[in-house]
Amino acid sequence: MLGCVSLLRTSIGYLTQPNLLAKIGFFILSCVPAAIWSGAFTPVATTRSLVSTIPVPSYNETWSLRHVWDDNANYTKITPQGEFTFVPHFRQEGAIIDRAKSTITPESGIASQSKLDRTGYTYLTRSYGVGSSVGLADGFQPTPKAYRYSEIGVHATVECLYNYSSQYHLQREDKPAHWSLNVYNTNGAFPNHGTSVFAATALDDKEACVMGTTSEPANEQGTYYAVFTTLPNSTYEFLDKLQCQIFYETTVFDVAVNVTNHTIEVRPNQTLAGWEGRVPLARAATRRLNMQGKVFGATQWKSLLCDTFLTNVATIQSLQSGGSSTSRNDSTPYGIALTLQSMVDSMLRALSAAQLVVLGESYNVTVGLESPAYRIGTSGYVLANFILNGVVTVFVLAETLRTRVWRDAPEFNPMDVEHIISASLAGNSHGPRLFRQSRLEGEHAVLGYS
Repeated sequence: MLGCVSLLRTSIGYLTQPNLLAKIGFFILSCVPAAIWSGAFTPVATTRSLVSTIPVPSYNETWSLRHVWDDNANYTKITPQGEFTFVPHFRQEGAIIDRAKSTITPESGIASQSKLDRTGYTYLTRSYGVGSSVGLADGFQPTPKAYRYSEIGVHATVECLYNYSSQYHLQREDKPAHWSLNVYNTNGAFPNHGTSVFAATALDDKEACVMGTTSEPANEQGTYYAVFTTLPNSTYEFLDKLQCQIFYETTVFDVAVNVTNHTIEVRPNQTLAGWEGRVPLARAATRRLNMQGKVFGATQWKSLLCDTFLTNVATIQSLQSGGSSTSRNDSTPYGIALTLQSMVDSMLRALSAAQLVVLGESYNVTVGLESPAYRIGTSGYVLANFILNGVVTVFVLAETLRTRVWRDAPEFNPMDVEHIISASLAGNSHGPRLFRQSRLEGEHAVLGYS
């Protein structure tokens, strides 16, 4: 800008018409081209689109799949990226419970959830059990800013309601006289007539709370059930007779990964029929959810599992009532459904990561990468520069014709330093006169005239 001002002050004296409009026009023609050229040739950070592949878990009905996913299998692999296991209900139960407890927030309703590994990525949406390859198998070179791909998985939908005719209940068992703990067994049929019986213990009769799930789908559509039971007058009595339906549907998910912010967004795209991985994946996740209920259903002092549900139900109650009192019968089913969805997603994430890392069973999908890049100039400046150059070219051609190919052009040469100095000293319209006078005197002195 200082150069533009200096050039304006230097050249303004040689304007044949020293009016304000001419001065402004000359200033624009002096300074605007420099700004346009700068914008047209300055490097600008941008991205370029590339295509690559990434491995995602495969769930084919192979012998190894059926064997490893058996309830007694304890296949676990520990790497610098974390622990990967087919028994998350035993080895990652604390992380799963913590994530389920923070599923619902008063601000947005659904909280972001971090992955179960050490990659540092966080889901901004529900994970739906997909995206396990992020941070584990995405060693792209160079590292992209972001990428997108599609992955097949199961969309777990949970709906809960009270079934007051439920026969699922806790039955007190005999115990040795010296025992302090009370021992209970769960008994009763599920909605699909299946049964689930396991022991529960509690220090008193107010802390027993158990959730049981079916181990096989109730129908060909992939529907499973989870049923709650508590003791009369229990702290968790509002969960008694609660029944939830877990429906797994094969879905193609769109996964968007922001490498810079370490975030993942998962969006269901479309349902898919005939995918052979749905049945074993849904079965394994639900059975591990059932075993999670065995681990945390009832302890000496309280039920950690039911405490998690209690926390989310209280949050939902607060959201629905705006701080006023609301019946738990209204808020409980919805809060339990969201909590179960979180736990199912965690089970699916753990199993898919183990399938990828422990077994190495995968297939490649296409990935759209957004890689950092630079381009020269901005399109607006480039266009402006092209137009300006065209206008200047037209004016030069017109001036060439007007001055008969420069023969009638003024003697002032803006490229000559002597001319510039003379003009800057004179200023305004005195510049040309002083310049001509100094030139004549110089010529006379050389020729010997007085």
